[in-house]
Amino acid sequence: AQYDQALVKKKEWTCPDLLSGPQKVVGVCWLSTFSFMVAYLPHDAESSDQPTVVMITGSKESPPRYTSYEDPCYGGGEDREKKYFFHYIPGWEMISAISSTAVEIVVLGKHMDNKDQVERWNLEDSARAEIPLKSDHSEAYSMGVAFDFSSQVSLPLSDERSLPPCPIMLVLSSDGILIPFYMVYTHPEAQPLTKPPETLTAEGARQPSGVVPTGGSQNQTSQP
Repeated sequence: AQYDQALVKKKEWTCPDLLSGPQKVVGVCWLSTFSFMVAYLPHDAESSDQPTVVMITGSKESPPRYTSYEDPCYGGGEDREKKYFFHYIPGWEMISAISSTAVEIVVLGKHMDNKDQVERWNLEDSARAEIPLKSDHSEAYSMGVAFDFSSQVSLPLSDERSLPPCPIMLVLSSDGILIPFYMVYTHPEAQPLTKPPETLTAEGARQPSGVVPTGGSQNQTSQP
């Protein structure tokens, strides 16, 4: 269900008809007003069941369209809670999809040369983001993800060649390891996404309730 700023329900989206039985949402990414990437899991799912990722696209004039990507990460961790982490990068028109039960992070996106549909990108083996094995050689999985667009360091590819600063994807593994991956998109029309970090100040910040600003006649707090 979609709500406005006043928490008034504006629209409901029914469960995709390509799924059977009651479903629960285990991941959602808002792409635009009428477009969402959603991960569904049956309410009565067995331990071996994995989420199904669906693109929902609609408009005011027509019913929604559903495109299934099944489980693009090929999850396998049966003893873990099923969840998908999505992150949309508008400048590159791509979505990173991370499953809590999978080793590989995948990319769903529009190619600069063909923007008719969103597809799962097949990356070369050396260009995939994967969670490394644990010290006992068992599989680790994703616990969460964040993205850094402030890097100002060039990415060296060889002694003669380097790339401009790239976004960095930071993945926390179930083994407690924070793993950074450079995100590289070398299409000539791909816009640069990084910019220098800005210094933040406290100017104009609201004071907590009951606190007298420093410099007043008294410096005290009161209980709410």
